Amino acid sequence: MFGEQTLLATAFYMSGYLCRKNNMHFDHPLMTGLLLLAVPAIAAFFIKLGGGMNTVQGWLVLIYYVIAMSGTISIMLLSKKILRYRIASIFTYIGDKTLYILVFHFLAFKLVSSIYLHFNGLPIDLLTRFPVLDETDIWMWIVYVISGIILPLAIWELTHQTLVMNKINRQNAR
Repeated sequence: MFGEQTLLATAFYMSGYLCRKNNMHFDHPLMTGLLLLAVPAIAAFFIKLGGGMNTVQGWLVLIYYVIAMSGTISIMLLSKKILRYRIASIFTYIGDKTLYILVFHFLAFKLVSSIYLHFNGLPIDLLTRFPVLDETDIWMWIVYVISGIILPLAIWELTHQTLVMNKINRQNAR
């Protein structure tokens, strides 16, 4: 019952607590962030950690922990560095709408998959693949990522604008 997953979850929880309590400081946060980001990028080429935390066993638990913490710390460091740039407000907007993205990204994936199937003359039965088509062109992950973010945000904006306009119309009717 208390296997590798429990060990990993506890290690991540305690690491987060210690990082927050000790307020980690690096002399060169940009360089440190980029170097730490290289760890999961390089590991992705050489180590197969397929199913994530749920399937890691044995000595791979330590490797998984190091890779995950390197990626997490690098994202935190790089996030602090981009605060002064305009892209930070875009990331904030996307982050504030995470629930909408979570709700509608599968629908966006199905739209992209159906368009892909149509233009490649493939059977519509393949649309049942979850969450995306198994075999597509290598560049399709970019289309899935962009549509999985932009389409849910567009749905939110249309819904929000409609609600605001209805509220304004009701107030004007009074």
